[in-house]
Amino acid sequence: MVIDPSKAVDLKARVEETSTRPRGRVRDTSVSSERSEARRDQVQISDEARALAAGGSETLSVGESSKVAEVQKRLSEAFYDDPQIAQETVQRILSAGIL
Repeated sequence: MVIDPSKAVDLKARVEETSTRPRGRVRDTSVSSERSEARRDQVQISDEARALAAGGSETLSVGESSKVAEVQKRLSEAFYDDPQIAQETVQRILSAGIL
């Protein structure tokens, strides 16, 4: 297939000629932009949440932090990759009411 540029057609002008849409209309976008401004999601973080985030892992007790360290070690050693161990762990978490 060969395209002859000398026979090019202005497609935009051709579409406008055949279009049945009314021309010369200006759409008022101020109303739609006001609506989109009103629909934006917002997040409000409480002072308590900010304090917890600032505290980080310092809010854990000594016993809790040692348990976290133990779990991290087991994760790095792929301890929980065994399906039976993973299932037992899930059952313990669910029965403890953590989740």
